[in-house]
Amino acid sequence: MEHRIEALRGALPQGVDAALIAGGVNRAYYTGFSSSAGYLFVARQGAVLLVDGRYIEAAQTGAHGCEVRLLGELAEQVDALCAETGARTVGVDADQWSVWDFCRLRDAMRATLLETAQTAQLIRRQRAHKSEEEFGCLRRAQAIGDAVFAAVLPQIRPGMTDRDLQRLLNELFIEKGAQRAAHEFLVVCGPDTSYPHGKPSGRRLEKGDFVLMDMGTTIDGYWGDMTRTVLLGRAAPKQRLVYKTVQAAQQAAFDAVRVGVPCREVDAAARGVIERAGFGAYFGHGLGHSLGLDVHEDPRFNQKDTSPVCPGMAITVEPGIYLPGEFGVRIEDTILIHEDGRVENITHSPHGLIEL
Repeated sequence: MEHRIEALRGALPQGVDAALIAGGVNRAYYTGFSSSAGYLFVARQGAVLLVDGRYIEAAQTGAHGCEVRLLGELAEQVDALCAETGARTVGVDADQWSVWDFCRLRDAMRATLLETAQTAQLIRRQRAHKSEEEFGCLRRAQAIGDAVFAAVLPQIRPGMTDRDLQRLLNELFIEKGAQRAAHEFLVVCGPDTSYPHGKPSGRRLEKGDFVLMDMGTTIDGYWGDMTRTVLLGRAAPKQRLVYKTVQAAQQAAFDAVRVGVPCREVDAAARGVIERAGFGAYFGHGLGHSLGLDVHEDPRFNQKDTSPVCPGMAITVEPGIYLPGEFGVRIEDTILIHEDGRVENITHSPHGLIEL
């Protein structure tokens, strides 16, 4: 983790002498130590992790690349750290602070706490560029998802509820080696599949229903994420058309991904397929999101993100069509962009329509 702190220190923007990091995932990214509370102070000279008494002993052995100190009165400690390191201005990971906490600290400090997004943007850029080690964690997390999907298919049957299926998925993830449950598995069936982020309602699965499962778990903190939509019984012509359109849209996105291409152009490639099929009004979310220590990170494949596709990205490709009151279909894979420009799809579950 030392190299991550060094990278942050070396990239501090002009006019920012130090960073004060409050976000728990951000702290874990730079130090390798997870805690529910604390602050990481990184100056051009030195780095200190401040944690309370619950974590002090564990942090002293578990945190890397920084000194560990007991958290006291934050404003006084940050001012003292600024005096030690010669820092006069301090940037924060602004997307992790409430206005109240920021203003209270700023008003209590002698050093200048900056009201800019520069530090947060720097941290996002650094976290967006994944190492081969991080790619390995993502692959292992996704491999569990693929194994669970294969195991659950023979057990999906009419009469079970969406909640039954959700519980079964949780059990299978644990059985296959998950370190923790997912971001609440999204399991819906029948007309509820038209809700892109629907939750189980107790609805019973019936013949002719689509069943949508959005699921994943973590390995060493890194998320796997996948969605598959399967059918109970034989597909009606409209169901088959919608599924094949989503599948073609995903393939168009895969074909469009190249280093240097703006993220929104990848989204446009998939969206164009859906629009030409007459379903453009029913694809209301972005094509994909980066993932890592958080299940949703930047950059994103959507209509606004002009960021270029870059080596080190780990990002989902998940087009969908959602017909209100009828049904919805989504297919989600995760891809990795390698330093040589190679695109690797780490989701190996089948993409074709599965009729159970």
